Formats: sequence, C-alpha cells, structure tokens
Amino acid sequence: MSSKSRIDLFLMSPFLLQFVINVDHQLAPFSDHHLISLSLQATKKSKGTRGYWKLNNTLLKDTTLIENIKSLAEDIFALKDLGHGSRWEFFKYKVRVVVIKRAKELMHLKNHREKEMMSKFDSFLKKDNLSEEEESIQVFTTRIRTALHGSGKGCICKVKSKMY
Repeated sequence: MSSKSRIDLFLMSPFLLQFVINVDHQLAPFSDHHLISLSLQATKKSKGTRGYWKLNNTLLKDTTLIENIKSLAEDIFALKDLGHGSRWEFFKYKVRVVVIKRAKELMHLKNHREKEMMSKFDSFLKKDNLSEEEESIQVFTTRIRTALHGSGKGCICKVKSKMY
C-alpha cells in the first residue's frame, strides 16, 4: 500500500529565515499541483530593511501629507485593472514611500530652522560681559541641546509589503 501527500506550506524557524534566498511556485508537468522551490544559501543574507517602519506621530497632523495620501488613495483605488488585494498592497507601499519622503523633508526643514535659531542664539551669548541672568540662560541652553539630542517621538507600525 502506498500513500502520497502534498506540501501546503512551509513552516520555518526565524533562525532559518535568514538563509532563504527565494521561494517560488510553478506548474508541475503531469500534475494538478504546483512545484514549490525553496532556495537557501549557506551564509546569512544581508539585513537591508526592518520588517517594520517607524511613523512619527506628528506626521498625522501634517496637512500636506494628509492631502497627498488622500490623492494617492483616489488614484490607486480608481484603478480597475488591479484586484482589491493588489490595490491595497500597492496603496500601502506607496503610502510608505510618500510618508518617508515627507518625513525627510520635514526633518531637513526642522534641522535648518534649529541651526539657524541656535546660531543666532550663540551669537547673542558670545558677548563678553554676560549678566547673571544671561549666564543662567547659557547653562539652560546647554541643557536644552543635550535634551534635544536624544529626543524622538514615534510609534512602530508593522507593515508587510507584498507586491504582485
């Protein structure tokens, strides 16, 4: 008596996932099932990106970003040649691209404003004869710079991107 079985899915430990190069399926000759190929490599694959991306909460209030996402949604969900799942995955991918681009723009703008403000403030504090109040402002400025250096707002959004 012989028995036959088929593989419906692969289960792998997170440790083994780092060795996966490619997973693919294709029609197998003389069968109504698909051929599954799993390519592995002997060394770890380079870690390019995280499985999640950080979204700065302040971006949720940015009107430019909100308008860009609304426009993106109208454009993508108007595409009738893609299925619902494909449109959703494409929308998530494009939102991520738009959000990252806007976050970089805002970060550069913020850094430019900070540098400009601090240079003006430094020129004010470089006077020779500082009063007691101005010296306390100088100490306070140093503390603010230290605090700003390590600040960071954000939440972690887990997003799986599947492009078809």
